Amino acid sequence: MKAIKAEVGMGLTLGSEAIACDNSGAKIVRVVAIRRRGKTVKGRNPFCGVSDLIKISGM
Repeated sequence: MKAIKAEVGMGLTLGSEAIACDNSGAKIVRVVAIRRRGKTVKGRNPFCGVSDLIKISGM
């Protein structure tokens, strides 16, 4: 059986809006900063995916 290559796409960039599911009371949140991300290139628009640490702001 041949293996299937699986890659998880990066879903959010700076300014992206997402639906919140915690007890903060906010319905929609916006990505303000991406704190912990792997290697990247200078000048590239930062993005985040699974298990990245981000800072958000409630709207």
